Order: sequence, then structure tokens, then C-alpha cells
Amino acid sequence: MSRPDDISPILHAAIDAVRVDALHELQMLDTPAEAEFDDLVWLASRLCEVPIAVVNLVDTHRQWAKAACGVERGETSRAISFCSHAIEQDGVMEVVDAREDPRFADNPMVTGELQLRFYAGAPLIGRSGHRYGTLCVADTEPGRLDDVQREGLVRLARRTSAAMEARRRRIAAETREQTLAHLLDAMPNGVVTCDAHGLLTECNRTAREWHGVDPRAVPPEEWIEHFDLYEPDGVTPLRTEQLPLLRAFGGEVVRDQELVIQPAGRPARHVLANGEQVRAADGRVLGAVCVMHDVTEVRAAQEHARLEAARFGEAFGAAAQGMAIVGLDGRFLEVNDAFCAMLGYTNDELLERDFQRITHPEDQRESRDLATELLLGKRRSFQLDKRYVHSEGHAVWVHLSVSVVRDSTGRPLHKVVLVQDLTERKRAEARLRDSEQRLRSVLEHSYDAFVSVDERGAIVEWNRAAEATFGWRRSEVLGKPMAEVMVPPRLREAHRTGMARFMRSGQGTILDQRLQLPALHRNGSEFPVEMTISVVDLGTTRVFHAFLHDITRRVEGEARLRASERQLRTVADNVPALIAHVDAEQRYRFVNERYAGFFGRSCDEMLGARMRDVLHPEHYRSIEPKLEAVLRGETLEFDMDVPRDDEVRHMRATYRPAWAEGADPARDRPTGFHLMVHDVTAQVRLARVLEERALTDSLTGLPNRAAWDAELERGLARAARGAPPIAVMFLDLDGFKRINDTCGHGVGDAVLCEFASRLRGCLRTNDFIARLSGDEFVVLLDGVCDANAPALIEHKLRQAMALPMQIGSHRLRVTPSIGIAVHDGGSDAERLMREADAAMYRAKRAKADVRS
Repeated sequence: MSRPDDISPILHAAIDAVRVDALHELQMLDTPAEAEFDDLVWLASRLCEVPIAVVNLVDTHRQWAKAACGVERGETSRAISFCSHAIEQDGVMEVVDAREDPRFADNPMVTGELQLRFYAGAPLIGRSGHRYGTLCVADTEPGRLDDVQREGLVRLARRTSAAMEARRRRIAAETREQTLAHLLDAMPNGVVTCDAHGLLTECNRTAREWHGVDPRAVPPEEWIEHFDLYEPDGVTPLRTEQLPLLRAFGGEVVRDQELVIQPAGRPARHVLANGEQVRAADGRVLGAVCVMHDVTEVRAAQEHARLEAARFGEAFGAAAQGMAIVGLDGRFLEVNDAFCAMLGYTNDELLERDFQRITHPEDQRESRDLATELLLGKRRSFQLDKRYVHSEGHAVWVHLSVSVVRDSTGRPLHKVVLVQDLTERKRAEARLRDSEQRLRSVLEHSYDAFVSVDERGAIVEWNRAAEATFGWRRSEVLGKPMAEVMVPPRLREAHRTGMARFMRSGQGTILDQRLQLPALHRNGSEFPVEMTISVVDLGTTRVFHAFLHDITRRVEGEARLRASERQLRTVADNVPALIAHVDAEQRYRFVNERYAGFFGRSCDEMLGARMRDVLHPEHYRSIEPKLEAVLRGETLEFDMDVPRDDEVRHMRATYRPAWAEGADPARDRPTGFHLMVHDVTAQVRLARVLEERALTDSLTGLPNRAAWDAELERGLARAARGAPPIAVMFLDLDGFKRINDTCGHGVGDAVLCEFASRLRGCLRTNDFIARLSGDEFVVLLDGVCDANAPALIEHKLRQAMALPMQIGSHRLRVTPSIGIAVHDGGSDAERLMREADAAMYRAKRAKADVRS
């Protein structure tokens, strides 16, 4: 970012100090030449067509050249550095003639032996935004870069910055690699690695000591023979394909593979190997790594424990009662077959679990608390009825007897658990409780209010939903007459009469039907309920069951729906669009006022009318296929022209199918469709005007570049289809910049308009002319059957331009440089334009050569 003019010197010095620190971190100052940067300055020199190109790094008091072309590498004082100015810029700083620039006119590099005149420098900006220096080009003659050279210099500067930072990362990677090598040698585990070809690259000191030799000196196919590698039994030699490093190199993830290292003259060493493939960020395989952990002492301890366990294993396993040895952490250490059969697990499956994991969640706390007291010595043993969870998910009731085994110092070692299966006894007890609770649970958790009434009309059951619905607690209503609690006073007599009639005849018109009735709340208010009543004959008596739910929201919702429909009609009638709903027989079932008015009818007249009878016959025929498509289930959006009042209106329509509620759109046909039509006549006309303006040059009235590109593609397409060849004529006015500079832009614009007018007069009716930009014009010569036709047109134009132009007080003689390219059947638009442009520049150079 360029330096603001008003920044203080102190702040600028602080910012520059940060920049210089970043430069020093690159570790590039005062380093030898490197081919990569020499290539970049050579490219910059050739690109900009100057003899000098330099990569300059701007230090605190000097600038130093990392690479140079056309001058010697070295350093100069920052006080006379052009690059100190260039690094302050966001883009390329260009000095056309240093002798004319007050900043550099007396600079020693300008006045001294070097005699610099032209300079252009692009800042070298790192990824963090720091400016390290510049990639600059220079000449001893004044000069100026064109757009391509300027852009190329910027791109080369970015490439140079990237190369500098890549060099820094490479040095850092080498440092990290050396550090990693020291860390590997310091590790107590054995570590070996291989490269992308499967060859050993690292073998740390621990691994070398275990093997007694450096494995890197032995090819992989000889590892087994030289290093005495065995399977965990220490007898069976390890096969080559079992080597953990080779397995990892092949793509396996190796976890805790046990093997034995037993070199001649050394004790056997049991190790656990872990390995995996190493990949780059882009997925490439870089090799593999294997880490080995010494478990020799662990295996010795395990073997000792195995022998001890064998002493009592048979008696423990043969017991008919469930038995288990449980560690202090709650994990099963040993279980017998009876315990496994009781819970449906294998021995191995139980040994992977702890007692809490197979204990029913509701019993875990009590089991844990008793086990804690046992371990703390607060009790010698305990007995408990609890539930385990069977492997199939159901509960198994057991009776536990648990004691703890301690060592000679009293420290607990493990727990001994005796288990008796109580499942059948508990299951019988639970069945009775479940059957009693089931009905009450269903009623208590029902969303509907449930009320039971005996033959006298007294309430005998009242669930929680009834409490919430009517405001009475269960204890307050049991035994009370239902009529006094729930029925509004004005309906109680009718209720009692109906109840008496049923008791006499056993017939009731309201039984087993869904009724909507008013009900009475505790606060005296009435509200609507939906109720179903059934009767249960118990032999000696009958009980009436009623399910009720408050439908206040539904009733209010229905009222809101009716109001919403009225509001929808109001909204639809005021939407600036034609809206309608049409059924499957193409009859109108809804139209808004705007739709009816468009056809000169009222809404009532439209309802039930067929579209065929309402629409203009020609209009109906044009949309009939779309009507058939939407009634097949397709959604359509399209534009159409509708005749109305002796004019055609441009309309934009949307047809969306409508299905019956619950229908499957993938299988069922629509019941009709919704349509919405907007009158877009004004927008279409405006779009056409804007499109015409977008393709026209505002100064000359000729087609512009966009129009030219489209017409050229059309011409090439015609030629490809066998039409006569086309040609492109590229024209550029000689000396036009001088006219602008000396006479003013107003005169220059008038010259362009006059040239366009004369050019039009020289062309055929089927030729196409456009202004690209500035003083560049192009002509598409269509149907060039005669190879001399382009030359004839060029001659005609030169005759027309031989007459001077009188622009105000200026009498000007303007000549064009003309290049012509004829389509040869294989050229695309870009190539044809390039050839015409090249021909025009050859003509321009030829004129310059003649004048010189």
C-alpha cells in the first residue's frame, strides 16, 4: 500500500522497521546468486525489451541485488535508490525519463557512469503484506511500458516473492528435519521409517541397539534373516509380509502388532509395533513409519499371572452358580460359564465390560455405593437384589453376595461375586404390577381428557388431562355428579333426560359418535369440546367412558380461516397480476378482479366458465399444449403475446399444478392448476431499447464491440454452413493522438464521426461496420466471392479519405492504416481478428518506413 502523504516520519520509520525484520527473516541478504532468480530477471529484461533487470532487496540503509541482468550484482545506498520509492507503490512505479523527473534528475545513477533514463519497478510483496524490495527494469534511454509489459512485470514480481518465501520455507524444513532426527535418536521407543520406494530412511538409536546393527545397511528382503524377527511365541520366524513397516507401507494401519527381536547373542525382546502410511497433503505416498514399544517386562508379568490363574481356574469354571472376580475399577477379571450363560455373553465379551456397564441404570447407584463401602472397609461383604442387562437387552434379576479379597497389609486386591438368578420370580411379580398399571398409565398420559361415570351419573375416574381441561383436581370431583361439574346449566336437564332414557331402554343416540358440544370450566366459562362416549357392561353394573378434548383453538382457527379467505380475496384483488385457479376441466374456480376485468367480465361471470370460451381463439390455441402439460403435473413459466384492444400485450405467466390433499404428485394427476400472469409490456419495450443502446457506440452511432463480436460469430457460422467467404478489415487512423493532443478531444470526436460517415459510404449494404475503441474500426465484408473485392473497397475508402476534413477552423488530412484478413475456413474469431490486426500494423509500419 502506498504511503499516505500525511504519515508521520516516526510512524513511517516504525513501519519500515517491521518490513526490514520480515526481509531479514528471508535469510537472503548477501547470499550467492541462484539460478531461479537469475532466470526471473532475464525474463523481465526480455519481456520489457530493456537491457537491465534487477531483483533489489531494500534493507535499512542500502539496497542489495539478489539477481541482476545487464549490470553487476551489488549494493547501493538506499538514499539514491529508485526502489525505495517503488516499494511504497501498490503497482508498477514507472519513470519515463529520470532526467525530467525532479526526484531523480540529480541522482548519481542518472548523472554518473550508469546514465539511467528509464526505470519501472514492481514491489515484491510477501503473503503477509511485507514489501521486501522490487523487481525492476531499466534502460539508458527514455521509455514506457505497454499494458502487457506492465502486467507481465507485476506477475513476475509475484513469482519472485513466492520464490523468496518458498526458499525460506525450504531452509526451515531442513532445520526441522535435523531437529526431528535428534528427537528420534532421543526417544526410548524404536522408530524406523521408509521412503516412497520402500527403502529404509531412518532407524533411531534405540532400534539400532535392539537389532545390534543399523538396518539401513540391509535390503528389506534380508531383514528377517539378519535381525532374527519372530512371532510372539519367540519360535516361529516372522514372514516378510508380516513385517509391520512393510504392512504400513502397503496401506495397512498397524496397531499393537507383537513380535520378538532376538539377535544372536542378545536376550529376546518383546515389542508392540504400530505403523501407518505417510502421505503428503495432496495424497501422494511419502513412505511409512513404524514405532516399537518394549513390552518384555509386561509379558513376563502376564505369564506369571497366567500360571497363578491356572491353579484355581478349573474349580472356578465348573461351579453351577454364577461367579466372577471383579477388579477394583469394576472390570470383570474372571467369569465362569454359569455367569456367562445367565447374561447371554461370551467370556471374552464380559471381560471387556465392567459391572456398571451391564447393571441396569436404575440399580447402578446402589451397587456403586455398596461397593465403595466394601472397598473402604466399612463392611466385610454385602448382599443385594439387583438387575443386570442381558446381551439381548432385557433385565435379569439376580441376588448378589459380594466380598473383597485383601493382601497381607489389608489393601484390597479384587472382589469375589456370587450370583443367583432371580429372573423368573421377579418376572411373575412384575406381570401382576404391569397389568394393573398399564391401563392407568395409558389414561394418565392420554392427551384427551378421560372421564368415567357410573349409572348414577357420578364421576369415578378423572385423568390429568381432565384436570387441565376443566380446572378441577381429581380428588375434588370423584363421586360428584358429572352434570354439575361439566355440563353448562342450560343443558343439564337435557343431559339428565337422555341418561334416564338410556337406563330404561339401553339405547342411546349419542353413543360411539364424535360430538361437538359446549362444556363448563371451573371458572364458569364455556368452551367447545369434541367428545366420544362409550358404555362398558360389567355384568352387575355399567360404566360410561368419555374421551374429550378442548377444540377452542380449532374453532378459533376455523373462524380465522374464514376471515383469512376473505382477506385473501381482498389481497388477490389488489395484487398487480392476473390470478386464477382452474380445475381439471379447464373451468375457472377462482379469479381475482384484475383477471376478470382484463377480459371485460365480472368475477361471478368467470366462475364455471371454460377457458376456451373466455380466451381469444388464437391465444387459446397457442397455450393449449401448456394447459395439457400443467394438467400432467408440470410447472411452467413462459412469456406470451395476448391480443387486446387492437394491440398485443406482452405477458409473463406461471402455471403451477394443484393436487388434492394427501395426493401423491408422483402418481396422481392434478385436480387443476393455479395461474398468475403479469403484464410486462413496458418492461419488454424498455429492455429492447436498453439492448439497442448496449450494442451501439454512443459517439458515432455505429455498432460497438459487443455487437461486433456477435456479428462476427454469426458471419463465421454462415461461412461454416457453406455461405461465401467473409473478410475482416481492421482500420486505425494515422496520427489520431496528435490531433487529440493539438486540436482537442472535441475535434478528435468530430474526426471519428466524419470518418465513420465516409466509411459507411464506401461499403456495400450487406457489410457490417463497428467501432471497437478510440480510433479503431472494423468492417465485416460478407459474401467475398471475388478475391479482389476487399482491395477494391480499400481503394474506394482511400479515395474518400483523400479529401481533407474541415472541422471548425481546422482543415485536417486524415489517412487510415488498413489490415485485411480473409476467412480461410479454419480460422476462429480470435485468429481472424489477430490476423487483420497484424496486417494493419504491417501497413502502419510500412508507412513509417516510407516517411523515414
